[in-house]
Formats: sequence, structure tokens, C-alpha cells
Amino acid sequence: MGKNIQEVFSLIRKGNKNAFLELNIKLRIFMNPNPEIGEITQIYNHYHIEESTREEINSDITLVIIEKILESNKLDKMKNWIEFKWYAKRVCSNLIKKHFRENTIRGQNEQIDYVFDDDDEPISRQFEGGVKIEHIDYEEEYKKIYDQILKLTSKQCKDILIAERAGKSAEETLIHLRKKYRIKNRNNLSTRKNKCKDELKKRVRKDVRFSSWREIFEN
Repeated sequence: MGKNIQEVFSLIRKGNKNAFLELNIKLRIFMNPNPEIGEITQIYNHYHIEESTREEINSDITLVIIEKILESNKLDKMKNWIEFKWYAKRVCSNLIKKHFRENTIRGQNEQIDYVFDDDDEPISRQFEGGVKIEHIDYEEEYKKIYDQILKLTSKQCKDILIAERAGKSAEETLIHLRKKYRIKNRNNLSTRKNKCKDELKKRVRKDVRFSSWREIFEN
């Protein structure tokens, strides 16, 4: 089993070469030229980034992340490699915007004419209707995956697990769900919650999407 992400960050701060390597391997998976594997490559394709620019941005992504680990506490609350992946994608998006901005000033964006909206987001005039290129909300993306997982369980279990995910206490959950599901007390709630989790684990592991859910489900 791999190290906890914060263990890797701690080892990087101590200069551990293996920890640097583990981090780089993770990033290189996200940067895989095959867009079915490399989610950062999907972003490059979306923004029409030329091949010659991609490796330069990949290197900058690595440098930015290493700098954040070594020189700040910005990533100290990061829980797992799923969150790390989304953070890397956000860094990539910011670097792409910087690339567009710099090249627009230099007059080098010849293939696609980009301008910027009030939120500093790039807009391509060559997309139909000048449609704004969307900026991904990674917290919303996380929620969507969790919602997909919860669809595999019953309405009662979904309500119980959502209450737990929201950080509600047992008493708050009881007040909310007691009448709806005839939950008598905290022991009864705890029993139902454990049964829900066990049943959901079985269903998730049988689902074809399990490999892409593994880290978010196990955290």
C-alpha cells in the first residue's frame, strides 16, 4: 500500500529522493500524452495547446507544486491523491491562462484569437458564438463523483451517508431522519449506518467504475 500523501510531502521536505520520485510519477500519469489516461492532456486538448508548449507547462506544474510543498503550508490539509490530481489540474489551468496572456501581449496567438473576460478567463473568438471556455470547479467535480457512488444505494442510506459527509452529529441526523425512517435512537442510527456502508462497499466493488472511484471511496 502506498504512503499517505502527507507522509510523501513530509519526506519531500526532508529531501527524500524516493518521495520526490513518487510525486513525479503521479504527475507524469496525469500528464500522459494519451488523453484517456492523462487528464492534464485533456485540458491541453481543450485549450488547443501546441505540443511544443505542453512539456514546458508540465515542467512548470512540477516546479509550482514542489515550491508549495517546500515553502508554504498550502497543501497541508490535502487528504489524498485525488485532491492532488485536481490541484495539479488547477495549477495547469492557471499556467495556461498565463501562457495565453503573455502570448496575446506579444501577438503570438496566431491560430486562435483569445481575449479575456471580467473574471480573467480566456475566450476564443473562433468557437461558435464566442463561447467561454469553462473553468472547472474541482470541489464540484469531487461532489459529482461522490453523488455517483451514492446512487448505488437506497434513498435511506443515501440520506444517512450524506448527513455524515456534511459533518452532522448523530443528534442532528436523528432529528432530521427519525420520523422519515422510524429511526429510534443513536444505536439504531449507528447500526443502520454501518449496514449502509457495508452494502455500498459491496456494490461499488462490483461496479465497472470502481478503479476510478477507489481513492475517493476509501477516504
